[in-house]
Amino acid sequence: MWFKPLFLSLVFIMLTTPHVRTQDAEKEGESEEELLKRCYGNFGCFSIGKPFLSIYRPINLFPAHPGVLNVHLFETSRNNPKHFQRLNNDNESTSDFDPTKPVKILVHDYLEDANHPWILQMIQELLTNSDCNVVTVDWSRGATLPYTQSVANARMVGAIIAKFLTDLQEKQSVPPSNIHIIGHGVGAHIAGYVGENVPGLGRITGLDPAGPYFQKTDPQVHLDPSDAEFVDVIHTNDEHIIVNGL
Repeated sequence: MWFKPLFLSLVFIMLTTPHVRTQDAEKEGESEEELLKRCYGNFGCFSIGKPFLSIYRPINLFPAHPGVLNVHLFETSRNNPKHFQRLNNDNESTSDFDPTKPVKILVHDYLEDANHPWILQMIQELLTNSDCNVVTVDWSRGATLPYTQSVANARMVGAIIAKFLTDLQEKQSVPPSNIHIIGHGVGAHIAGYVGENVPGLGRITGLDPAGPYFQKTDPQVHLDPSDAEFVDVIHTNDEHIIVNGL
């Protein structure tokens, strides 16, 4: 009866093989998920899988390390409108910053920097019309070619700003409702990423939010109404990018 042990062995293999394959598939799935994720300490982990990977975002990259991006934040106020004081997450207090006043944060677009004319004009207008703290964000090192890398860097810039605001809330008791972020182009979506990480953010204004790699994507990918208590968007040029639209 030599065939009986052989038959039982075949049955055992047939019954156990699917289970083994399922376990292997799960392990492969876990490995794939890990490969699609990169963590950056206090700034969290970033996945290049769904929803960031889609037909509207075919090239999906990890953001650069915060040390490479070298994001700077500068504060100015009515008391000293010509002086720009550099801020960072380690500052517990600044000479000009008044936690009782509204905070306006300006975020520039791709291929721009914090000295762009619209930023400087906006600072002047804000301080003329309101006694507030104005913070400008310079992420110019991450806003360079190629566009796909800048788009990826925007997520890290949002995380950096969000951490700064969280620290500001803890150390100087600045309520999120007192914060208004104004972002241009890709900067508008950076504001959205900030809002996702700072509950109760007062307001976001998107100035001509960037279309490529953001339009028709999941709400997590672009600026959307849930990112702040009040979100408004100003469009000045709605033509297609092919014809130099924004």
